[in-house]
Amino acid sequence: MTRSAAGAERLVLIAAADPRDPSAGETGRRLRATVALLRGMAQRGEAPCQAWLVTIGGTSPDPAFATLAEVLPLEHPGLSCRHLLFADDKGPWLEQLTDALASAGDDDGAVVLHEGRRRRVERFRPLPAPGDEDAGSGCVLPAGGVYLLTGGLGQVGGLLTGALIRRARERGTRVRLALVGRRSPDLVRDRLAALDRAGAEVLYVEAGARGQGPGRAVRACLRRWGGIDAVLHLAADLMGEDFLRFAVDLDAGTIARQCRPKLEGVAALDRALEAAGPGNRKAPPARIAFSSVAVLLGGIGYGAYSFANRRLTEVCRRRPGWTVIHWDVFAAGADSPEGNRATDGRIALGSSVRDGPRLTGEDALSAIDRVLAAGLAEAAVVTMDPAARLARAAGDMSPTLSRVSPSREITPAPALVPQAVVPLALVSPDGPADALEGAILRSWRRRLAVEDLPADANFLAFGGDSLTAVRVALDLRQDLGLPVPPSLLLRNPRLPEFRAALAELAGAAVTGAALAGAGDADPRPSPRDIVADPDQSFPASPLQVRWYHMHPEGYGHLVMPVLLSGPVDLNRLRAAIVAGVRRFVALRTVYSQDGGGTVRGHVLPEDSLPEPVLLDFSAGSAVSRASRLHDWAQALEDRRLDIHRTPPLGLYLLRLAADRALFVLHTHHICFDGWSASLLWDSIAAAYLEAPRPPVADYRDLARWSWRYLDGPEAGRLRDRWRTALADAPPPCRPTPDLAGDPADPIGEKVALALDPATVETLRRRARALGGTLFSLLMAAFALMLARAGGGGDRRSGPPGAGRAAPGADDAVGVFVNPLPVRLSLAGVTTVADLAARVGDLLDLFQSSQSYPLLDMLAHVPALKGKGFNDAFLSYLLYQNYRKPAPMPGFEVAMGEADDEAADPQDPLAAFSARHARLMRPFEVIVFDRADGGLSVNVWYRRALYSRSRALALAGLMEMALLFLARTGDGADPRRFLEETRREDDRAENVCGTDLPRADLPAISRRGRPSVGIPGDDNDFFSG
Repeated sequence: MTRSAAGAERLVLIAAADPRDPSAGETGRRLRATVALLRGMAQRGEAPCQAWLVTIGGTSPDPAFATLAEVLPLEHPGLSCRHLLFADDKGPWLEQLTDALASAGDDDGAVVLHEGRRRRVERFRPLPAPGDEDAGSGCVLPAGGVYLLTGGLGQVGGLLTGALIRRARERGTRVRLALVGRRSPDLVRDRLAALDRAGAEVLYVEAGARGQGPGRAVRACLRRWGGIDAVLHLAADLMGEDFLRFAVDLDAGTIARQCRPKLEGVAALDRALEAAGPGNRKAPPARIAFSSVAVLLGGIGYGAYSFANRRLTEVCRRRPGWTVIHWDVFAAGADSPEGNRATDGRIALGSSVRDGPRLTGEDALSAIDRVLAAGLAEAAVVTMDPAARLARAAGDMSPTLSRVSPSREITPAPALVPQAVVPLALVSPDGPADALEGAILRSWRRRLAVEDLPADANFLAFGGDSLTAVRVALDLRQDLGLPVPPSLLLRNPRLPEFRAALAELAGAAVTGAALAGAGDADPRPSPRDIVADPDQSFPASPLQVRWYHMHPEGYGHLVMPVLLSGPVDLNRLRAAIVAGVRRFVALRTVYSQDGGGTVRGHVLPEDSLPEPVLLDFSAGSAVSRASRLHDWAQALEDRRLDIHRTPPLGLYLLRLAADRALFVLHTHHICFDGWSASLLWDSIAAAYLEAPRPPVADYRDLARWSWRYLDGPEAGRLRDRWRTALADAPPPCRPTPDLAGDPADPIGEKVALALDPATVETLRRRARALGGTLFSLLMAAFALMLARAGGGGDRRSGPPGAGRAAPGADDAVGVFVNPLPVRLSLAGVTTVADLAARVGDLLDLFQSSQSYPLLDMLAHVPALKGKGFNDAFLSYLLYQNYRKPAPMPGFEVAMGEADDEAADPQDPLAAFSARHARLMRPFEVIVFDRADGGLSVNVWYRRALYSRSRALALAGLMEMALLFLARTGDGADPRRFLEETRREDDRAENVCGTDLPRADLPAISRRGRPSVGIPGDDNDFFSG
């Protein structure tokens, strides 16, 4: 359709009704196919065209297609839509459809139902105003009644409760309110007290509108007051900014999460009221579900929310006793501190009438009385004539929407999306990159009415809100031909961030056209958080509990790149990624905390996972490609995942060249660790090669095992051993800082050094000779380095173990890495053999405790009680020697960041070499195996405490400690290490090198270290 000169004048899509939720299965696929076809029609733009969405055999309009029929004409001029439902699949539906196509008039509505020979057009009609004689007698809601309100402490709930209190007070009685909310009573105590002072008797139930919360509220009402007069279901969740979607950008996941809060609340309330049964001494209560008229009559750009409202209406139609009222914007509105906003004033559903009349709580009560008295199942309450309301909302969308007539016809305007795909050069730093920023600035200046915008302008700070974001998105769709969602701007409100996100979207659009046959790939995987079956829930493991509580501070995000060189079939690899990832339940789990404080995981269906996003980085020079890849990788590092509503997972597939591809996994430690990386890639590789799949284990079983383990005798014995080991231990240690910054500032940087394979082999031989492993030698060197650098001779630091001692854990993707605050005292150590034995004893306890989590230690070991997850120890040594991925025939596979900081900057993996991070501890040394058999030693430090020169010196000291242990004999006195490193301490060559003979040791790389010494305690740390 986009290439044909003639185009298509009409598109008719016919499908059988699907009784299932339209967010899943065949209906979800039908929705995606329909959207793709409608987008193709909208791209033409030069002539009006029609879309007829036909459902055969349904009992009510399909909410997805009814919404498309209503909203698409508002968003795409020249496109008219109609949804037809033929209830009788064996009746004369084909004849009726043919007649409808031949005689369709402009007065037909967007939704038409055929029931036998009857034809019904869905429209709102005005409800006559009551006469003067009825003015005082229309109060259906009793003044002193009992009212159950979900979401009763929100913006609209506050207006309604205030109006109910005033109505009761005017009639000399007292209203009784049962409020259901998710905030703890401590947070709402003042508001509840204010309601009590105003004259209400209040009962508050801390719970969501779903699950068991409504049942508890109903039972409490019946116990206290004997019945309920009305249920007002106001609770909803806009779910971040993803409800802001144009209709043609809808996907099944976005629809599902907008629907779920309202729909499950309706079902939960029905169950609770039915269970109450004879206990309710009043008549069956009125049940009113609150919806929004802003999206029905002009919320252009609110496609997902429009769908949620439509779906709510259909569900309530099938449940007797419910009335749905679509409300206009209320008086508190967008300008109230508690207005209809999701985050920082970004969301303003009612902003389309920001300068018009608004509803009050009294308006709402009057409207409810009239609707209930008239016996309506659905109603819309608007502040002005609907046509005028629509015109006001859409009239300034020009040039996309130039005029709106009362009949809801849209005057044709230029196409939203030009036929040509945006060239990749548009986003290239050495190409015409200013085209993006220029388009952004033109739109911002116009929509925000601000001429002078700084380089780091914040859209929200200049008065932007959700409706303005819709207008900006429409401008950019017009100017750039990109499918810009309004939520992209609200997620990235600063100009540099938004430009980068737009550049990423442009690259995705090109790749979509080249690889997947579509030009609308979203740069972020679309969340599909379908609420899991309760049977799929499980108590999160102790390690997951730790990460759950650290997530709000920004910890836990991971980016894993896998470089694949060879004849890569990208479409086949994309399918293999989907097949490989879906096997692991940990990757499709979301997390919540119940009222008792228990953290639970909820496993979602396999189709809840995002599909890999295809991006094209193959165009331009090598320098340009490397630069764009680096910028993209850094932006991904800064992106934050949501572990509560969607699986914490982003999947990206980048084309680098005809024979080179990069798979990038963005995930979170709550479901992933280093060992998991190889397991996941092996599963993907097997799917790509159509080879036998490696075994997998269910993380839920291992999480349950971990709690049983803590209740068992082995954990009890370890608890006692750790109490003894840490008894009278000194505070945790760290190297002496050389800066006086804020110790709580978590931002860190790193320096790195590389040990070549021959040196590493020498270290391994020496470790075996001392009766240990390379890890034990690293631990000994770490102890010497910390003692020399000011940490003291009796120190507590934190090495982590693989933590995979549970049966089957080796085959499970999930988090198992377990850090423990070990104590190593150097008192009495007189030889290297003594030091090796001391480390061996320590590691014996450490290895025995692989399944004994830090969470339990913080609760039961006296030395750690009152400590947080991040201050049980301040220094950290991690040796990442986890299993490597299996070879992939015909391909070279490289996983993880580049081996060291000296890597070729044009190496794709070099783009993922993190240089900044949020450090949990002030000082960390992370060692990992290099592909050539060497080691990379990465020293991470909080830049508020340590200068880069100090960190380089500490890295050199770690190197020197390793060389000392490798060179000296078993009987050598470790004091010699202290003496050698203290000699001429202010000279870099004596800090970063050594005077020790090293005839049998190959050179270790040392790059540009400054002349900075190692300040430390001159006390004899070996004697106490």
